[in-house]
Amino acid sequence: MRYHAMSYASASSYVVRRRACVKPNRGFVRTLQEWEVVLAGGSASGGYVNSGGQRPGMGPRRFTT
Repeated sequence: MRYHAMSYASASSYVVRRRACVKPNRGFVRTLQEWEVVLAGGSASGGYVNSGGQRPGMGPRRFTT
């Protein structure tokens, strides 16, 4: 999305055209949609900050093992 300046919708349809069996989980989709807002220069919920085109921070996400 970042390197090809694609929206989530266009990136998702591209991936599905290349590999029809792809079914990302809801959390991953939500993260990509939040990142789309950050890449567009807006602000997303969760405390993401776009600092010069770098990856957004992880915000309040919790990871379990």
